Amino acid sequence: MSRASKATLLIVLMVGLSIWLVAVAAQTGAQEATNQRSVDRQKLNTQNEIHISRQADDAIDTAELTLSPRTDLTPTASYSSFLPLVTTPPPITNGDFELGPVAWGQFSSNGWPLILDSSELLVPAHSGSWAVWMGGDLNEDAILWQLVKVPTSDAILRYWHWIASEDDCDNDVAGVAINLDEVVDAFWLCAGNNTGGWVERWVDLNLYAGQTVELDFVAFTNESLLSSLYLDDVSLGNTSNNSGDAVLLGYGTVGLYA
Repeated sequence: MSRASKATLLIVLMVGLSIWLVAVAAQTGAQEATNQRSVDRQKLNTQNEIHISRQADDAIDTAELTLSPRTDLTPTASYSSFLPLVTTPPPITNGDFELGPVAWGQFSSNGWPLILDSSELLVPAHSGSWAVWMGGDLNEDAILWQLVKVPTSDAILRYWHWIASEDDCDNDVAGVAINLDEVVDAFWLCAGNNTGGWVERWVDLNLYAGQTVELDFVAFTNESLLSSLYLDDVSLGNTSNNSGDAVLLGYGTVGLYA
C-alpha cells in the first residue's frame, strides 16, 4: 500500500476514534513555505504572532569508544588502562531539527517542505532556528516520520507543538501514530484549540518499549479554512528534557482538547 493510501486510511481511523471518545466522554486531554504560500495562510498565522508565548500551558505529570589501554613497555613497565567510554545515541535523531531536513522522512500531498528554518516560519522556533510546519494549506495531508528504537526505560515521547487555526473543530486533525497504523495521540486543529504559543505534550509509548518502530507525526486538513501545526524539540526517553507539567497520554488513547 502506498504512503498516500495509508494516509487516507489513517485520517479515517483518527477521526473515528476522536468522535468515539467525545461520544462516551472518556479520556480528554488537557490544553490544548517556501515562497508564495497563500495570502490567507499568512493572514492566519500573522494573527497568532502577536500571541507568541514560549511557556507551556497547564499540564499533568503522570512521565563508544573502544578500550584504549596505554602502557609503558620499559624494563620497569607500569601499566594503566582506561575503562571504555560508552555513549548511547538518543532514540530520535535531529529531534530539534537544527540539522535541517536530516534523518526525517517527509510527505506533503501539496508538495510543501515540512522542516523549515526561521526565514520560512511564521512563528519563532521553540529553540534554535528550525522547526516543522504542517498544514497551512487546504486539502493537505502531511506526514513526518523516523525509525526509532523505543527505550525500555522512560518510554515517553515528548514534543512541543503550536496550533494556529481558523477552522471549527471536527474538521482538521493531527497527532502521532506508530507504523502509520496505530494512533497514539490525536487532536483537532481548530480555533478552539489554538495554543497561542508553544505547549509541550507527552505520550506514553511503553507498549512499544524495546521495539524499533516508525514514529509518525501527521496532520490532515480539508477544503475550507486554514489550520497550521508547528512542531519542535521532539525527544524520546530523555527525562533531562522534562520541563515539567505536560500532558501525559496513555498509549492506545486519543488525547482531545476540551
